Order: sequence, then structure tokens, then C-alpha cells
Amino acid sequence: MSLDREPADIARDAAEAIRALQQRTLDVCFDEPTAIHRTCDELRQAVQSTPQALIHIWMDLQTMEVRLDNGTDGRDAKEQVRQALNTAHDSLTQAGEAMERATQLLSHMRGLGNG
Repeated sequence: MSLDREPADIARDAAEAIRALQQRTLDVCFDEPTAIHRTCDELRQAVQSTPQALIHIWMDLQTMEVRLDNGTDGRDAKEQVRQALNTAHDSLTQAGEAMERATQLLSHMRGLGNG
């Protein structure tokens, strides 16, 4: 993991990887439940890490004085951003908990073979 990169570049690479996964899984692509488990477990880790990143992003924005592009004070907009990030944080936390449950169940599954 390289921490020398800009946060936006890291986020872009993560988004591209998720889009690639979405495209790759359009058709049947798993041979057995253990492959699904491995994939879901990696996704779980990404989902569970994202809420903390949102907290860090908000903490950075909170320290900045901002103006909107129309020249008005940005305090109200910053509060709206905080609320939206908080909603995303809570939703992603719930998604991470659901992914945890799914991966726990998947960890006990084995295929029966196709022939």
C-alpha cells in the first residue's frame, strides 16, 4: 500500500476496480462457493474501511474556511456535507455488518461439484 499518492487518485483506482469487478461478474464467473467467499471477504474489507475514510475527509474539510463559487459563505454547505457524509457513513457501516454476516456464512460453504 502506497501512501504517497493523492487521496483522489486512490479513490479513483478503487472505483475503477469496483467497476471492473461489476463487469467481470455480469456472467457466471465463480467455480465454487469458496471463490465467492474470497471475493465477498475482500469487498467486506473495503466496505468496512470506507466509513473511517469519510470521517477523515470530514475532519479535513472541517478545518478549512470555504466559500461557494457564487461567493457566499460556505458554512451552511459544509453542514450539509457533514450530514450527507454522516448518512453515507451510517449506511456503509450497516453494509459492512451485512457483508460480515454474508462472509461468515459463505466461509462454511463448499460446492458439490457439477458432474
